[in-house]
Amino acid sequence: MKINPGGELAPQDVVGRDELIVQLWRALERQSLVLTAERRMGKTRIIKKMALATLPDTLLRYRDLEQVGSLTELANLLYEDVAPALGEWTKAQMQLGRLASALGGAKLDKFTLPNFAPASWKAVLRAIFQALAESGKYQRVVFFWDEFPWLIEKIRAVEGARAAGELLDLLRAVRHEHPAIRFVLTGSIGHHHVLTALRAGGYNNPSFNDLAVIEVPPLSEPKATELAQALLDGEAVPHDPQAAGEIAKIASNIPFFIHLLVDRLVTTKSHADTATIHQARLSAFTNSQDPWNLRHFVERIPQYYGAANQALALGLLDIFASHEKPLGLGDVLDELAQLGIGAPATLQRERVRELQEKLAADHYLEATPDGKRQFRHGVLKAWWRFSRELG
Repeated sequence: MKINPGGELAPQDVVGRDELIVQLWRALERQSLVLTAERRMGKTRIIKKMALATLPDTLLRYRDLEQVGSLTELANLLYEDVAPALGEWTKAQMQLGRLASALGGAKLDKFTLPNFAPASWKAVLRAIFQALAESGKYQRVVFFWDEFPWLIEKIRAVEGARAAGELLDLLRAVRHEHPAIRFVLTGSIGHHHVLTALRAGGYNNPSFNDLAVIEVPPLSEPKATELAQALLDGEAVPHDPQAAGEIAKIASNIPFFIHLLVDRLVTTKSHADTATIHQARLSAFTNSQDPWNLRHFVERIPQYYGAANQALALGLLDIFASHEKPLGLGDVLDELAQLGIGAPATLQRERVRELQEKLAADHYLEATPDGKRQFRHGVLKAWWRFSRELG
């Protein structure tokens, strides 16, 4: 196997995700899904692999929504994604043809993308989903929509919270009216942040409570070691017997960082042993170009938590990064008081508890079995301590 950090991978090169994919297909038998995880955890590769599956009586469509800029564009792209299938269904094609004509779209040929009028996006989406549901050709239709929160945020910013809320309401209605249609929604920003922004604009509907939320974890230790070994062998990197395990360990079993570590070893023509592997990670931490894109974890704090909570969020993460063991709420409050970051005790306690929950939802922290908290990923904790000069 060759190094390919962040690039497109062939389905057979998506290592260690077979059990998770089986779990996702099983969950899709019941309901639509939200896949949640930190960036670079492999969500996109997983759903792309799933979308390439060949399943009887099933239509699968993948779409990256990050560059979609409007509801009209979404309607057009949805039509483009299903047009080859709709072309086989005379009734459905005729229905959409009449709709396109009525709404100002171009005349439809079998695979022609209509130029729907901007105000017609809702009617177009409804008609497409209805045509899919009533075709009788497929028992299941699954849309894998990547970067869905970015689409909602962009629509909110450009077309307003009401328009973004209307899309969420429509998709929820589709899921209830047409049980054969399923969605797998992923994104590198959490859906909870999208809903927080919409609620500030007056939207309060339960948009995602019918979806199963499944987190994409790092690889298991054996699978991460297997990936590291395959890359070392594929790139002909000379290495000690324990090198693959060490790479997996300091990369926190995250495939993206495993690829990057081996890439550094290849670039420096190093023999892979404990010292050179740790030096490879340190070189990423000290590189001003930020090749691992780690500064993102600090830079997004003001956007995610607002100016009022920025100092407290950073202070909390500094505290958790500074300790080897998990911390309870009382321990955190004591340290905040020593740092001079605080408010009256009762208010501070609830504010810190709420903020810790949000930091966990954004994959900075995780809860331990005894209810304490700690950094979720060791590689991020190590970088945080280094970059924030915490010793």
